Amino acid sequence: MNSYKLIISAEEIQIRVSELARQISTDYSEKNPLLITPLKAGFIFLADLIRHLTIPHEIDFISVSSYREGWQRSKEVEIGNEMRSNIEDRDIIIVEGIVDTGHTLFNLIQTLSKRRARSLSVCTLLNKPRAREVDVPLNYVGFIVEDVFVVGYGLDFMERYRNLDYIAEIQTDLEMQRAFPGSASMYQRLKGDREGQKSIVVSSGKTGKFGKLKVKHPSLAKPDS
Repeated sequence: MNSYKLIISAEEIQIRVSELARQISTDYSEKNPLLITPLKAGFIFLADLIRHLTIPHEIDFISVSSYREGWQRSKEVEIGNEMRSNIEDRDIIIVEGIVDTGHTLFNLIQTLSKRRARSLSVCTLLNKPRAREVDVPLNYVGFIVEDVFVVGYGLDFMERYRNLDYIAEIQTDLEMQRAFPGSASMYQRLKGDREGQKSIVVSSGKTGKFGKLKVKHPSLAKPDS
């Protein structure tokens, strides 16, 4: 039995992405926006989004992280590589895979605002408002999801599941234990450190190795609907 649940299908995602692209193309019809995506969660969303844009545009990437050990939320945000683009007097669209607590986006907006962009808007595939801890502006939203741990379409759990073409919820402490067989102390530490995270995603399917611990990989498994 699978331990993850389908939330948004691949077809639903593609329809919504094309709708968002049409809206952006209309709003920026006489402009040349620079789309900036924080790595790594938003890269697939960005790739599909720009395929549907009908206006001139440019892209860039910036490395941003607010999850410790691949799944724990943190208020501490790390901004890594510098962008190659000069954003002064440019119309900027931040393209996010998901916005939950808002800390990552808030810090990114603060960083970019200091570089004198002409305008700055945010497009996110997923919005998780019940997880929000700081207010952030969202101009384009694909879907609203509950405060559960979701993976797929670029979103990961400990660097896995990004390749799924749908969005799925992973859940239950039991499955976390099954993901780390023979490592009860590791599981208890992770469980104790989990701050506000209501569900963990690990699925049955192809088995692979994560460090010294075996983690079950879902890429060949069919999700529960």
